[in-house]
Amino acid sequence: MTINRSQSAEQMNTEVFRQLLFSVFVVSLWSTTPLLAKEIHSNGLGGGRWSDVSTWKGGAVPTAEDEAVISARDTVVFDRDDSDKITCKQLLLDANSNLAFQAGQGRRVLAVDGLVEAYGSIKMHAPGLTDSMELRLVATNSAERLFKLQRGGSLFLVGRANLPEGKRNVAIVSPIAPGEKNPPPAEFTAVARTMVDLQNAQFDNVQVSLTGIDNTGDKPNERCNVIGNRFTAFGRLSLANCDTPAIVRNEFRAQKAAMVRPSALSVSGCQLADIRENRIYGAYAIGIALSAGECSVSGNVVEDCAAGVSWHTGNAMLKQNVFRNCHTGMSLRTLTGSAEDTLIDRSVTAVSLASAKVQLTSITVTNAVTNKVLHLVASSLTMLNCNIPPERVALTPSSAKPKIVRGEEPLEALEFLVVRVKGDFPRNTHVEVVTTNPEKPLAPGATDLNIRNSPAPVRADGLTALPHTLTPLVVKSWRMQEDGVVVPAPEYSLSVWTLATQFPGAMKSTADLKLDAEYYLAESAKAAKAVTDARAAADKLAAKAVTDQAAAEAAWTAAKAAAEQAAANLLAAQKLAADDKLTAEKVAAESAEKAKVVLTAHAAVVKIPVKAVAERAPFEAKWMEARAIATKAAADSALAQKAATASKLAADKAVAEVAAKTKAIAEARAAADKLAAKLAAEKTAAEANVKLAQAVAAKAAAQPTALPKVLKTLKLTPSHTWHRPQPNAPEPTIELPLP
Repeated sequence: MTINRSQSAEQMNTEVFRQLLFSVFVVSLWSTTPLLAKEIHSNGLGGGRWSDVSTWKGGAVPTAEDEAVISARDTVVFDRDDSDKITCKQLLLDANSNLAFQAGQGRRVLAVDGLVEAYGSIKMHAPGLTDSMELRLVATNSAERLFKLQRGGSLFLVGRANLPEGKRNVAIVSPIAPGEKNPPPAEFTAVARTMVDLQNAQFDNVQVSLTGIDNTGDKPNERCNVIGNRFTAFGRLSLANCDTPAIVRNEFRAQKAAMVRPSALSVSGCQLADIRENRIYGAYAIGIALSAGECSVSGNVVEDCAAGVSWHTGNAMLKQNVFRNCHTGMSLRTLTGSAEDTLIDRSVTAVSLASAKVQLTSITVTNAVTNKVLHLVASSLTMLNCNIPPERVALTPSSAKPKIVRGEEPLEALEFLVVRVKGDFPRNTHVEVVTTNPEKPLAPGATDLNIRNSPAPVRADGLTALPHTLTPLVVKSWRMQEDGVVVPAPEYSLSVWTLATQFPGAMKSTADLKLDAEYYLAESAKAAKAVTDARAAADKLAAKAVTDQAAAEAAWTAAKAAAEQAAANLLAAQKLAADDKLTAEKVAAESAEKAKVVLTAHAAVVKIPVKAVAERAPFEAKWMEARAIATKAAADSALAQKAATASKLAADKAVAEVAAKTKAIAEARAAADKLAAKLAAEKTAAEANVKLAQAVAAKAAAQPTALPKVLKTLKLTPSHTWHRPQPNAPEPTIELPLP
C-alpha cells in the first residue's frame, strides 16, 4: 500500500508539473505575439468631434493601438492636445472625407504611430495668436513615418503670418530622439490630382515631395503652393513635373550636425516654376537644384551651402539673388539662359559653366577665396557690367562643343556706357559712339557690332539712358579666344550732336559723323501717313454711326409694336375675366336656389310622422338628389373662382410685360441718343486731327533738310577706367562738358 501511495503521489506531482509547464508556455506565447490593431471607423452620419464617442462606430474613441478611419462624407474635428501620448496607430481618410483641426481653443496635437494616408481632405488653419496645430509622426521605425496624399486628396496648412521670431503655429513634425545622429526625415508625398496649399507652416525634420501637380488653374481640384513655410533639421522640399508651382518666401535652416543631401530645394521638370524670395541657411550640399524646366529664380538668398544654385539642362533665368559663403556660387550645366543683378560673396568658385550658353549681367563678386572665380568648360559666355577681369577666368577648351555654343568664342565682355552732357544743350541732343579703327572697315549703313543703341538721346538731366532701361549705350570691353588669348577693347570716339535747325548760326556736320539725310526727312513721310490714317479713321467712325443709328431705330420700332400687342392682350384678358366673373355669379345664384330646394326637402322629410315610414323613401331620394345638385354647384363655383383668379394673374402678367417693354424702349432710345452724341464727338475730334496732321505735314515740307551739328568729340581708349553703374545709382561713366 505504501508503494502504491508513493507511486500515486509521484504521478500527481508529474501531472501538476506538466500543467504548470503548459500554462507557462501559453503565457509566454501570448506575451510574444503582437496585438493586432483594430480599425475604428467614423460613424458615417456626418462625423463630429474626435473626442466624442458618438463620432465613432461602436462608441469607442481610437487609442494608440487602433487605426482611425474617417469614412466618406464624414467631417471629424480634432479637438485634443495629445502632446504626451499617441493618438492612434494609423490615420486613414476615405475619399470625400474631412479632418479639420479645431481653431480658437489653443494647442491641438495629433500624434500618429505609423502611416497617414489621405484620399480626403486634411485642414489645419490657425488664424489666431493662441492657435497651435501640430501633426506629429512618431513611429519608432523612422521608415514608417510616412504621410501620403493620394489622388483626390487635399492638404491645407495655413498658419498665421508674421508671428514673432519667425515662429509658425501650424506644423508637421518628426521628432529626433536625444543623441540620435543623422536620422532620416519623415516624408510627406503628394501625387497628381491633389491639392497642396502650404502657407506659413513648419516642417521639422520632414521632407516634402510633390509630383505631377498642376497649378495653372486649368485642371480642377489641383493646386501646388508652397509659400512662407519653414523647413528645419533634415527637412527639405522637392518638386517634380509640376506645372507653374509657386515656391515663395520659404526658409530653410539645415541641421548643424551633418550636411543635408542632396539639396534644400529641388525642382525637376517643372514648367514656369516661380522660385522667389526664399532664404536658405546651413550645410546643404546644394541650396537650389534645378533641372529640365523653364523656371524663374529671383530674390533668393543662399548661405553656407556647398553650392548656391546648381542648374542642369533647360532654360535658366536668375535675377537679384545673393550667394554667400558657398564653395560654388552658381553652377550651370548644359543649358541656355541668363543671370542678372546677382551678388556672390566669399566663394571659391563664383560661377562655373559647362556646355552652356549664358549671359551674365551686373554680376558682382566680392571677397573671393581664390583668384580664379569664373570657370568655363566648352561654353559661350557674354558678360555685361560684371566685375570679373580676364585674369580671373579659368578657361578649359573642349574639342567636342555642344550645338548651343559651337562656332562661338568662349567669352565676350561688355560694359554699360552712361554719358552726362554738362552745360547748356538744346533739345534733340544725342551722343553717338563709333569704333575709331574697326578691325574690318564697315560698309555704308552697316551696324557696328561693338556698340549697341547708338546714337543715344540725351535726357533733360544731361544723362543718356541708364542701365536696366530699354536702350542704354553698350560697348564691347574685351573678349577671350579659344586658346585663352585676351583681345583688348577697341578705341571708341564719342560725339555729342544736335540738329542744325534747332538753333541759329548752326555749323554743318563734320566728317566725324556720317548719317543719311533721309533719316531726318522720314518725319515728313510720317506726317503724311498720319493725315491718311486720320481721314480713314474719321470715315470709319462716320459709317459706324450711321449703322448704329439704323439699328437703334429698328429696335425702337420693334419694341413699339410689341408694346401695342401687349396692350391688346391686356384688353382681351380683362374682357375674359369680366365674362368669367358673370358666369361665376350666375352659377353661384343657381347653386343658392338648389341649396334652398335641398333645405325645403330636408324639412319636409323631418316632419313626416313615424307612421308614414313607407312614404319616406321618395323624400329621401329627392333629398339625395338635392344634395348631389348642391355638391355639383359648389364644385362649379370653385372652378369658376379658379378660372377668375387665373384670368386676373394673366392680366397682371400682361400689364407687367407691357411695363417692361416700355422701359426697354426708353433705355434703347437713351442708348441710341448717347451713342449718336459720342460718335459726333469722335467725328469732330477726328476732323481736328486731320487738320492738325495736314498742318504738321505742311510745316515739315517747308523746312529745309536738318543736318547734325557736332558739339564735342572724345576718344575712349582701352585704358579708360570704367565706373559700373548700379540700378539705383545713376552715376555717369563719362562726363562731357560743352564749351
